[in-house]
Parts: sequence; C-alpha cells; structure tokens
Amino acid sequence: MSNNNLDNIISLPLAPDKNFEISSLLKMLSNADIITQLIILLLLIASVVSVAIILNKYFQYSTINYKIRLFERNFWSGQSLHQSYSKVKKFSNNPCVAIFRAGIEESSVSGNVGDINLRSSMVLAAMNVARNKEVDKLETSLTMLATIGSYTPFVGLFGMIWGVINSFQSISAAKHVSIAVVAPGMSEALFITAIGIAVALPASVFYNILSNKLNTIINKLDDFTSEVHLALIKENFAQ
Repeated sequence: MSNNNLDNIISLPLAPDKNFEISSLLKMLSNADIITQLIILLLLIASVVSVAIILNKYFQYSTINYKIRLFERNFWSGQSLHQSYSKVKKFSNNPCVAIFRAGIEESSVSGNVGDINLRSSMVLAAMNVARNKEVDKLETSLTMLATIGSYTPFVGLFGMIWGVINSFQSISAAKHVSIAVVAPGMSEALFITAIGIAVALPASVFYNILSNKLNTIINKLDDFTSEVHLALIKENFAQ
C-alpha cells in the first residue's frame, strides 16, 4: 500500500461513537455540582408530569366528546323530558347527564313557586351550577401544563447562567486557560438550556391543542344547557 493511500485512510473522519457520547454525558452529569443536578432533576420531573397530563387530558376530552355525541343522539327522541331522564340515567360520567339532572330536580322542587320567571331563573341557575362543576373537573391539571410550558425555559435559563458562572470560576482558579477548563461548565449550561426547551415546547403545543378541545366541549355544554332550559320552560312552565 502506498504512503498516499495510507495517509488518506488515516485522514478519514471517524464515525461518532454513541456509547462514548452517552458515557461522556453521564460523566458530565456525575461531575456536575448539586445545583446543576437538582435543576436537571426538576426538569426531568416536569417532563414526566407534562407527558402524563397530556395523555390523561387528551383521552379524557376525546372520551367526553364521544359521550356527549352519544348522549345527544339518545336524548332528543321526541319523548317528554321526564321520560328522557329515566332513559339517560344509564350514561355515567357524562356532564350532560349532570346538567340535565340538575334542571329536572330543580324544576320539581320549584314547582310550588308561583312566579314562572322566578322558577325559570331557579332552574337555569341550578343547571349553570352543575355545568360549572363539570367544567372545573375538565380543567383540572390543565393549568399545571400551562405552568410547565411557561416556566421551564426560565429554569433552563437559570441552569445556563449557573453553568456560565461555573466556567468563569474555573477560569479564575486555573493557572492556564484552555478549552478543557471552560468546556465542562459551558457543556452543562447548553445541556440544561436544551432540556428546558425540550420540556417546554410539547407542553405549550399540547396546552393549546387541549384548550381548543376543552373550549369545544364547553360550547357544547352551554348549548345543551340553553336547549334543555328552553325545553323545560315549554314543558313544565307554559300555562
């Protein structure tokens, strides 16, 4: 083999060793100070919580949407509201059932009230209370997802600043400044910043997606409340 060919082989770039990269990352984390490790741990916990909330709320909203559609197909069947009530009680964990039940029960309790307008207001108030309780259940944990999406970049920024401070401290303590002195702190800073962005991005994106799905459900519940209230007025209060 000629010397030229040997030189070409030697000069070829080596493929990156994934095991080496992982071991270098683990070594960097093990050598990091307690503040850096706590920041990374906090971001990892936030990531796990974010994924859990996203999966839970996505399946919950999809299920609620399906239950509302199924309920509405069985509800408006031309029967009286009291007959419909006995039929739809089988739909469990359905916000429409809770709203309808509140309206039916309040219309029965307020039957002795002579003022029709007052009876109508009492029924609507009871239905709105039930509606608000159901919306509160659906909104649970969604605020946490928004918090993760909003604040984890700042946690990552704090980690970056902390890493830069460590780099400057290493420079001041070293007799000879070199890349080996600066690199560990800067690597930690960039790594934490990347984690913060990686945690915040899906949390922010899915918060908007889930908020739109929730608003769709809320609009359906508002429409259902108005429709049932109007039907109760026509059936029970019209004289």
